[in-house]
Amino acid sequence: MMLWVQKGWGFWTTYGGGGCLVTITPDPSSAWFVGWEAQHDFSEILTLGAEVFATFDPSERSENEAAFTIGGIINFSDKHHLLLSAGSDLKGHNNIILYAAYQPTIGPASK
Repeated sequence: MMLWVQKGWGFWTTYGGGGCLVTITPDPSSAWFVGWEAQHDFSEILTLGAEVFATFDPSERSENEAAFTIGGIINFSDKHHLLLSAGSDLKGHNNIILYAAYQPTIGPASK
């Protein structure tokens, strides 16, 4: 279950929200999460942004965490994109967070 909101104006976009993550295993659990992000389109090729997010475990089975990331999107074309981000925990396990993904866009080109 999630709820997200988004607002864009000019070259800026911001969005965020939260929800509940339910894990169905032999030992089921749930955790709440919230996050907010802001990004700026520097060109048709490059978008950069930053995000803060946190998780809260009401059962207290795991430690509550808060983290931030900075990242970007490189648009090779209307259909091929590279997503990159890096960050760290602000509170919690002191993890380094790295993310890289290729995103294909399918369907008709936007106008």
